[in-house]
Amino acid sequence: MKLEFWEFFAHEAIHQNIRAITMRFALERLDLLNRPVLIVETGTSNSTKDMPSTFIFQKYIELQSGGKFFTVDNDKEASDFAIQFANPDLMNVFNSDSIIFLSRFADFMPNEFNKIDLLYLDSYHVDLNNPHASALHHLMELISAFPFIDENTMVLIDDSPLRIHALNDFREDLCYIDEPKISGKGMYIAEYANKVGAKFLAHNYQLLLTGLKYNGS
Repeated sequence: MKLEFWEFFAHEAIHQNIRAITMRFALERLDLLNRPVLIVETGTSNSTKDMPSTFIFQKYIELQSGGKFFTVDNDKEASDFAIQFANPDLMNVFNSDSIIFLSRFADFMPNEFNKIDLLYLDSYHVDLNNPHASALHHLMELISAFPFIDENTMVLIDDSPLRIHALNDFREDLCYIDEPKISGKGMYIAEYANKVGAKFLAHNYQLLLTGLKYNGS
């Protein structure tokens, strides 16, 4: 990727560095493919502040000849906001339920691609104290996208920190009651990933996985 993009990315990362590590790691892995890529995002950024993924992905595609980017959100205000900045030759903005959109993605898949290279899941607001609804929604997004991913597709999930149960042992150290587990939006996808032997590429505030392809068995 051109230096111009990484300078842009570094500027954006200053605003919210808890996402910068995993986002950069994912984009650097896309670079290694050395070909045009297809990125699909659920949860369209409704602001240009705080490292907005939508505009980072559009900038990446803009400087990477031949790539395509799709973003979907059921909030019309978010979709309308993104359209203001969209290059229609590079970024496709949809106002739709993300699960329905992904289940019908065959209708939108560009002819030059046969799978998604990076699937970014960030659509349903999460309550980190009660993540069930959001985590289930993101699992259903993954299931809907199964026909369009393969074993090399990267899946990046936002808002997926560790959940830790611990006690203070009175020496200012923590004593873990059980093993820390991924929570938030990626909670159920992480459980599925463990079951099917998917590869955990990176984890911080976001979770990056590959090897999630559904084989029907």
